Amino acid sequence: MNNAEFIILREETIVYTGESTGESAVGKIRGAGNSNAAKEYHFKDSNVKPGRVYRYTLKQVDFDGMVTYSDKQEVHFKEQGYMLYPNFPNPFNPATTISFYLPEASEVSLIIYNAAGEEMVRLIGGRIEAGYHSVVWTGENSVGKSVSGGVYFYRLIAGNVSLNGKMVYLK
Repeated sequence: MNNAEFIILREETIVYTGESTGESAVGKIRGAGNSNAAKEYHFKDSNVKPGRVYRYTLKQVDFDGMVTYSDKQEVHFKEQGYMLYPNFPNPFNPATTISFYLPEASEVSLIIYNAAGEEMVRLIGGRIEAGYHSVVWTGENSVGKSVSGGVYFYRLIAGNVSLNGKMVYLK
């Protein structure tokens, strides 16, 4: 009764960094006014990205200006395949986080290479369960010595998939 509109509010969190946006309006739906018949409302958020968690709230606005809010509803959008995310932060010092997503349990290698293509350190080597994973690299090579500042590459090998990223270590 007395329903003018619904405003759809959304908050977004990036899974691999934990960064969260503030709540913002992403859509409106005109209300049914003073109908006593049950109504269905639909909204499609076409601006969503995998690797994010979205929290939606409905803000109901009545003709008299009264506002009520629904409870937040959390929605997870999962990746469709293997993903390697940009390291964060980049450039970095003293450490950076490398995150990836596996759609299924896999034999995984995560390797850091210098600009000449030489392997510096193998951060992961073994079977990993499906899901989101993160590894911190502190700029050390395989014998525990700090590497020099510069450009480095990282490669995720999982199953028959190989994905690469580039990072800058500031020293």
